Amino acid sequence: MPVFEAISFASSISKVIAAIWANGSRLLWSIAGASAAAAIVIRVGAYFEMPKAQPLWDEYGLILTLLAVVVAVFAAFKMRAERRNTGLALIADEQQSFWHHAKQPDGSTMTQFHLQFHATNTNERGSLHLSKVRLNRPWVSREQIHSSRLMTENPMQNNYSADYGIQARKRRACTADILALGTIGGVGRKKPMRVSIGVQDHLGRWHKLMFRGLRDPSTRR
Repeated sequence: MPVFEAISFASSISKVIAAIWANGSRLLWSIAGASAAAAIVIRVGAYFEMPKAQPLWDEYGLILTLLAVVVAVFAAFKMRAERRNTGLALIADEQQSFWHHAKQPDGSTMTQFHLQFHATNTNERGSLHLSKVRLNRPWVSREQIHSSRLMTENPMQNNYSADYGIQARKRRACTADILALGTIGGVGRKKPMRVSIGVQDHLGRWHKLMFRGLRDPSTRR
């Protein structure tokens, strides 16, 4: 029994460590900040000739400074890795996507972006739900966005809805429709447009997706 208890305890400890390290950049930034703060306090104390401050700086000042710098570098790399490893992979389908300037009855113009892409949930467990889409490029003000809608495929019924999620290790087709006021990209534009969007999941994380050569269907031959 003690052996099984020890194995269970070790397994629990490993899960806790894995959970902490999954967002380890926060821990590393905390260590770097604490080391830098300690070094600054000791250095300020030595500068104002506070008792015992100068010996502490002579002994620990360099160590704390180097620790803060080295840990900050590791924290930066870890944070970058965490941002890349979001559990969601997005691939643009440019052949089925387009932008278009639509003339309105009142004489104004609206720009339509119809974007199709595939989303893969790379997590081993747990589903992801895509909840919101925003236009990153070309940049437009919030007041210009008339509407935006993001929908995910339901493979069982072959339709799309904002209520469908993506199960673990599964890929789903998605569509994003954005309608913006004005002639985005310039009046009479014929050449392809580079469009970047942000897709938000149910955890509040934003994922970037680029369409590098989006065309107006009226210009296609």
